[in-house]
Amino acid sequence: MNRSAATHHDTNTPESARIDDRWLSRVAPGLLAVFSALTLASAPALASSDAAWEAFRADVADQCTQAAQNQLSDIRVRVDPFGSEQYGLALIDGVAEQAETRSQLICVYDKQDQSVEIGTPLGDTAAEKSAP
Repeated sequence: MNRSAATHHDTNTPESARIDDRWLSRVAPGLLAVFSALTLASAPALASSDAAWEAFRADVADQCTQAAQNQLSDIRVRVDPFGSEQYGLALIDGVAEQAETRSQLICVYDKQDQSVEIGTPLGDTAAEKSAP
């Protein structure tokens, strides 16, 4: 019999409990690291500084303006101060080139890859619903 196994053998503890203890002692540090990383990743808004949020809003405004330039002129952008968890959001207002009337677009900024997408101009045909 292996000497180390003989020293750690406890006749009062079932074999399954000894295996579980060894498994837990090997796995627990990894589980703690994963839990810590998930906790930190789920609260980025709490750790962001005012300067970081200003830079975020400026980037959303710049990229949304660039994306809308082929559809609108005289562009004004209103950025949601924090956006959603995954996206920056902005409302773009400008003059539609083809209709020469003011129109609005919705701009969505992906926080992870920092790319934007814009919707089509919201006009009279846009779906509207009044609050009850």
